[in-house]
Amino acid sequence: MTMRLSRGGSRRTMFCVVFLVLLVLVMMLRLGILCYTEEELPAMVTADKYVMDGDKKYPYNREMPLIFIGGVPRSGTTLMRAMLDAHPDIR
Repeated sequence: MTMRLSRGGSRRTMFCVVFLVLLVLVMMLRLGILCYTEEELPAMVTADKYVMDGDKKYPYNREMPLIFIGGVPRSGTTLMRAMLDAHPDIR
């Protein structure tokens, strides 16, 4: 003898499964398991990093802005990069 679920029963089962999955996700978010904030980074990852250039030590972190130079060939992008590299506040 086979057992069949009615349409109402399968919808109820699907609703319960979706509800339980959402409940687990909300609990993981509340406990901090699913994501980290900037203050709660794992202990093995430091927020500040350094780049060494000879004897100089340049600090950087995630909040520092990036400079992106794009263009077509022979449009002055290499000259712009060289001028920005010469500036003491840009690394």
